[in-house]
Parts: sequence; C-alpha cells; structure tokens
Amino acid sequence: MHRMMVVSALLCMPLLTACASSQPITKIETVRTVVPAALTRCKERPPMPEPPVTDQKVGRLLVDLIDAHDDCYGKNQRIRELQDIDHEKAD
Repeated sequence: MHRMMVVSALLCMPLLTACASSQPITKIETVRTVVPAALTRCKERPPMPEPPVTDQKVGRLLVDLIDAHDDCYGKNQRIRELQDIDHEKAD
C-alpha cells in the first residue's frame, strides 16, 4: 500500500510542475482615451416658446430640438470613434 502511494506521488509530480510554469492566458491593459473638451459639451435644450404659442413657434422649437440632438449625437459618435481607434492601437 505504501509503495503504491509513493509511485502515485512520483507519477503526479510532473503534472503539478507543468501547471506551475504555464504562461498567463490573459493580459489586462488599461487604455486611456483623450477626449477633447469640445466634444464633452452639447448644445443646450431650447426653451419652451412664450405664450401665445403659435405653429411657427412650435415648428422653430422642433427644429432647434433636432439641431441640439444632432449636435450631441454627433459628438457622442465621435467619442466612440476615438475610443475604437485607441483600442485598435492597443491591440
């Protein structure tokens, strides 16, 4: 019985040392994206029209809201592109 345990231990020893010397599987790297200050500020939301509210005032509000949305969306899209470029450089 004792001899069997010694033989088993000797056979398992190479397996244990092989695991200890393996290379790491993953590599963690922090990538910092520099975002220009101009991309961090969007246009302000336009104010509600003053009474009396007319169709022309509502139309102008809608155009201004769409313009503010497009401005902010475009800047967010540019930030995403900058992050993608930085991640490609890191790889």
